[in-house]
Amino acid sequence: MDEKWREALQFIASHPGLFLWLTLKRILYVWTGIWSLAPDYLLAEALDTVNIPFCTAVSVLAFAGLRRAFRQGNTHASLYGVLLFSVPLLFYVTHSNIRYRHPMDPYLILLATFAVVEISTKRDEISAAPLRRMEWEEAPR
Repeated sequence: MDEKWREALQFIASHPGLFLWLTLKRILYVWTGIWSLAPDYLLAEALDTVNIPFCTAVSVLAFAGLRRAFRQGNTHASLYGVLLFSVPLLFYVTHSNIRYRHPMDPYLILLATFAVVEISTKRDEISAAPLRRMEWEEAPR
């Protein structure tokens, strides 16, 4: 293990730009499922064409739900935030596989559902506002 540790540190020291690029690529992969959009890669990994939009949508909605939870002062928002930001840290700098995201999936789905419910509730309130205004204007005085 000490030998592997030294090899890793030597690689990082001698290739900092490549290490940064690969780390950014792994971060993107964890949240979107995108490793490569090259046609030959997508042919070899046929499920990625379905997985990429799914993972991206769930991640975007989960972060929107987390943001809304923080804005509403939800007491559990910080726990979700710690979970989403700490669990994948190791995979950002080592190696990643989409299956490493699976322990977070239930929490991502909860946050995404929260975002969808909040967005649809707000949309319903906005679309009902003109009706309420009309009812108020037509009400006998």
